[in-house]
Formats: sequence, C-alpha cells, structure tokens
Amino acid sequence: MNSSIVKLIVLDFSNDNIIEYDYIETFEWKDVALYNKANLVAGLYRNIDTYIYNNNLKGDQAVMFRKYAGIMIKGIQDGTITMNNDGTFTDSTGQLSSDGTFDKTWTGKKKNTLNNTLNLVADYIIDYLPQMPILDSCWQQVGKPYLILKANKSE
Repeated sequence: MNSSIVKLIVLDFSNDNIIEYDYIETFEWKDVALYNKANLVAGLYRNIDTYIYNNNLKGDQAVMFRKYAGIMIKGIQDGTITMNNDGTFTDSTGQLSSDGTFDKTWTGKKKNTLNNTLNLVADYIIDYLPQMPILDSCWQQVGKPYLILKANKSE
C-alpha cells in the first residue's frame, strides 16, 4: 500500500457536504488531455502482445517492439517520456530517438530498423489513448459526499 496518499477535503457549506478527493498521478498529452498514469501504464503493458499479434510482428520485430515498448512505458511511468500536443514524444533520457517517418526499401516495404520500431511503439501508445477516460484534473472524488449535520442550539 502506498503510504504517501495525498487527500483533498472540500467543505461545501452551500450544499452541506464534505467531499473527499485523492490525488492521482496523471500523464498529459500536452494541451490535449490528462489520463490516469497508473491505468495507462497497466493497460499498455497488458496489451503489448495483442498489438504484436494484430500487427503481425514476428521474430526480431516482435522482440524489438516488446523491448522498446517496455522502455517507453517505463519512461511514461517515471515521467521521462512526455507527449507533445502534436502527438510526438520527448524523451528526457536521450535513450529513444526517431524521426517520425518509417524507413522503407525501394519496393516500399518497411525495414526492420530501430527508427521503425520506435515509430510503431509511438503509434501503439497513440492508438491506445482513445480507450482511456479523460480526466479534468489530478483529483479523483472518493465515494459520495458526506452530509454535514447541523445541530440547533436550544436554550
């Protein structure tokens, strides 16, 4: 269990309520949307094999995709990978670098290069995001509001 839970308590006297909120870490698609980081990371890890199967990645391609997807997802989790408003990613560690276009042979077939693997991983994350609920903030309401009971003072 996480011992560093941050709570926000809102006293809403106009509605006679006390509302409790938990702080959740978020991943931001800059200027576009906020996502629950823990749910995003878990979903991305969980669906790697499905993406590999659906995109017919085999052998070295599948191994490379799995490796670099793991690195990129860990970067999202650690905060070293950020997503820009144009859908590109920035890696503050300098470990991952892609030009955003696929390398192809003269026949138009995609090559098995690191650049292409990183592009596939970026596409995987971008394709996964629409499945995630968008958050309004990093505060998530816990349960229903508590009712403030008023006691009348009698003399």
